[in-house]
Amino acid sequence: MKKSPLNFAKERTNGLITDDPHDIIEELQLESIDNLKEKSIEKLDTKAGWDILKKASKKYYHAHDTFRFFISKEKKLKGKITNKEFENLQQISILKESIIETEATTEHKLSFFDEKVDKRTAGHIVDSFDVEFWVYKFRSDNREYIILSQEELDLEEYTLEGTQIHLTDYADVGKYSKLSLKIPIIILHTAKKRIIKFKTDEEFFKQVQKLKLNNEDNLRKFIFSQEGTYYQSPKLYEDLVMSWLFSGKKKGYPLHLMIIGDAGSGKSTTTESLYEKSSENVGIFEGTTSTFKELIPSFKTSSPKVGYMLESNRFCFCDEFLRVLMRVDKDDRTNQLTFLNTLLEHKKRRMGSGNCSFEGNMTSKMMAVTNPVFGTKQMTSLVHKFEESITFLSRILIFYQDKEHIKFVNKLKEDEGNLQKGFELDLSNFLAVYDYLMSKDIKINNDRLKKVFNKIQSYLSYREDYSLIKDMFDARYYHHLQCLLDGIVKRRSLMNCENFIIKEKDYLELEKLTKLVLESWGVEIIDNKVVK
Repeated sequence: MKKSPLNFAKERTNGLITDDPHDIIEELQLESIDNLKEKSIEKLDTKAGWDILKKASKKYYHAHDTFRFFISKEKKLKGKITNKEFENLQQISILKESIIETEATTEHKLSFFDEKVDKRTAGHIVDSFDVEFWVYKFRSDNREYIILSQEELDLEEYTLEGTQIHLTDYADVGKYSKLSLKIPIIILHTAKKRIIKFKTDEEFFKQVQKLKLNNEDNLRKFIFSQEGTYYQSPKLYEDLVMSWLFSGKKKGYPLHLMIIGDAGSGKSTTTESLYEKSSENVGIFEGTTSTFKELIPSFKTSSPKVGYMLESNRFCFCDEFLRVLMRVDKDDRTNQLTFLNTLLEHKKRRMGSGNCSFEGNMTSKMMAVTNPVFGTKQMTSLVHKFEESITFLSRILIFYQDKEHIKFVNKLKEDEGNLQKGFELDLSNFLAVYDYLMSKDIKINNDRLKKVFNKIQSYLSYREDYSLIKDMFDARYYHHLQCLLDGIVKRRSLMNCENFIIKEKDYLELEKLTKLVLESWGVEIIDNKVVK
């Protein structure tokens, strides 16, 4: 069956390199173009700008009495599609033909959807080229774009090529009258998802050896370095953070981590070191000067703000997270955090209000660091303080930095002259390694994992004042242990250049790190017995 030119674009790969509209048309005329009288979109392998392409369309229109809408590879962007603006395809009249009659002449005129139309002199519209587009918001290098695509895209990271258009008027944009003039529009030529660089484990491990990431010291000195200096933390803490870092999704969503500790304990240093490796399009979210609504979508105006959590790509870094949470009115806190729960679980949802709506889902995993807010220096006090928010707290693995951790960090500060040099590695190489690890799904023996879970759970069953902690643990921590184990296996496989098959020592490592977490909560464990 023949495809309609309204539903697909003919791909032109004739190597056009000129920006001159006459040359473009001459090269196109060398080809045999079927259905000259049919309207179509032509994708050109050229970087010609919008003004040039418009001239080419007009020239073609006058030469062949038909519509050709040209798209080039003028703009190349790398970033993330943060949301779908409309649930359904939207129809735009991208070209219009009008007749302007005077006593002496009859003029045929071709106009484009971005052109301001003076209705007094526009004449009578006799034909139009109507095309259906999906409409997306795209973020690249801290800037937003509107993407018009004939193909449906996922809410993921892409490299996009297309033609950039700056609207000057809304009159001919139909349903898009609510789009902001300040946001440039890209008509999509091609879209490529983030590519996994390695085809096989063997190829992957060869590159790891070449990069010298299979050396444990090198890996630590790279992950926890900032501006070339390695800021060391206690080994088990680094192991926990690296296991979170390399963990993938289980049950459809990843492991989120919150680190709570006093000022000066190195929390922000950890976050900033990881952010330096992340290649994120947005910066670290600063809770000291921000409100909770900046994290989640907002629909106060006709052009919604998707919020920091949807803008983030691989990682979502939040500083002073509990301060943000405390600013939410207690009566409204449950509603706000329920919205956040959906994002943390990476559920694709339609979100909106009477003003506007869009489809979105979070793709990043969150690391939140924070000072303990008043009266929450232990987990028991935290869950009592936010008892109405326990469903939210259960969705995050929470770790408290203890006094020994702070002593360790402070000692390093005193010996600043002895700080070690970080391990240098090209960021693109690390992200290729990271993305490949995220593509691997570690097969877990659930019977063996349940033994670890039940053992850890038993430490919370002896005291009544642990009841809320146990409720939180029971709700989501089996998922968290699955993800953490996934990260442990990948960390070990990376450092030893071994295959991604789980071993008994990985379950033992999981038990050790989970005990570390419980001890940070104030649960004292001695000789595998709980101190009552």
